[in-house]
Amino acid sequence: GQSLQMQVDRTARRVELTAPSDLRQQLKWLPREIRPAHDRFILSDDVSALKQHFEQARQEDSPWPSVQYLWPLHPVMQWLRQRVLHAFGRHSAPVIRAPSLLAENEALYVLHGGYPNKRGQSLMEAWIVVPASRLNGQWQAGSPEALEDTFARLTLNPEALPNPGVQGDTRALGAALPAVVERTRGHLKALRQNRESELNERLNVQMHAMDNLKKRHQRQLELTLEDSREAHARKQHRRNEAESHIERVFNDYLAWLEETQELEALPFIQVAAVITGEPAVRIQQ
Repeated sequence: GQSLQMQVDRTARRVELTAPSDLRQQLKWLPREIRPAHDRFILSDDVSALKQHFEQARQEDSPWPSVQYLWPLHPVMQWLRQRVLHAFGRHSAPVIRAPSLLAENEALYVLHGGYPNKRGQSLMEAWIVVPASRLNGQWQAGSPEALEDTFARLTLNPEALPNPGVQGDTRALGAALPAVVERTRGHLKALRQNRESELNERLNVQMHAMDNLKKRHQRQLELTLEDSREAHARKQHRRNEAESHIERVFNDYLAWLEETQELEALPFIQVAAVITGEPAVRIQQ
């Protein structure tokens, strides 16, 4: 929604960009010497050319070369990544029109889902594609599959996908979402069973080791008290305190294992995108 002053020279492998207001705001938290004059960035991934600019900066005793390295961790790339991630609002996903890859009555729903542990941390997740076909104007969901299997069949080349700039009607695609999500939930449930078997096996090993360690602590406590010449009442008091401490430590660890290694019953599901061969048709007002 804001103008962008940018020039791209593909021959020289160079991008010139004047930082917009939101990028300038992020630059305030970075070292001052990396900010070029007037926040006009010159970026390149040509390593040989960059070496010359670095050498020139050293000769001129300049704190930073005029041309900066274009790589994923550059502040401009981080800003761009955030803009792309926030390009779509909450509870919305892009529809990619790819008539060169799919038939007009074909669509692929790309979803991300999984199960968190009891602390809300993602413990199992997967990228899933649910194919759909259009019949009598309605989209019917098919059998889900892994994202890798789908993309192995497709050759997604962004430069080969023209954008006509037409805001097409996506209501029919949206109407199929409940069925798509239900298919995804069933697929995740099957994946959950396999993952849960692995987690339970690992959890049983950890709990068995924990029980053995607990018994060793208890035996060591008894040996220590046997060698003590304290009065019986004093020994019993020490035993009670030590046993309470052992129980508390191992109960806390058991609770931590259960909270971090056990899956919640309900999955989280997010629709990332829809790829379809259906051309964009303007919405009738």
